[in-house]
Amino acid sequence: MHIKIKSIQLNDSKEKYKSIIDNSLNAHFLIEPDGHILEANKAALDMFGYTVDELRDLGRSGIVDTADPNLTKYLRNREKVGYAKAELIGIRKNAEHFPVEISSIMFKDSNGTQRTSVSMVDITDRKKTEESLRLSEEQFRSMFENIQDVFYQTNKEGIVTEISPSIKKHSGYERDEVIGRPVTDFYYHKEIAID
Repeated sequence: MHIKIKSIQLNDSKEKYKSIIDNSLNAHFLIEPDGHILEANKAALDMFGYTVDELRDLGRSGIVDTADPNLTKYLRNREKVGYAKAELIGIRKNAEHFPVEISSIMFKDSNGTQRTSVSMVDITDRKKTEESLRLSEEQFRSMFENIQDVFYQTNKEGIVTEISPSIKKHSGYERDEVIGRPVTDFYYHKEIAID
């Protein structure tokens, strides 16, 4: 009776674990240290476009760009400390390359065999957003550096945190002389009394 209860509890735990992995939005893999794929969840199949059997045949080298220098660093770090996280280039079945964030941890299964649990997230949208933001910042910086009028930015206390280079032309001050000082030090302010 005691053995049967333990067996039911173990099966119940396995089922819960499988349910969590199978219903995850992230791609999850069970991999051997050499890159041979043993298992993959539905999200992994959807992300890469392969069946589990195809993934097993391909291994790690079929789904990540082995020419990516980050792969070598990632694998070396994982070997050294037992876990690692990196941004790599994934390869879909249709040969499309896309950015992924990968995290993995090495462990020994119940038989003492070395395994690796790997999780991947497609970060294509995040990378597009980062690139768009970088371009916007470059455009703003270029406009700010070349504008003829004096523009400045202050914090809540009225301290200048940024000022356009045209400050030199208009006032003779260098940017470094202005940044960090109260903006009121650099413009004339007259109060007008209205009777």
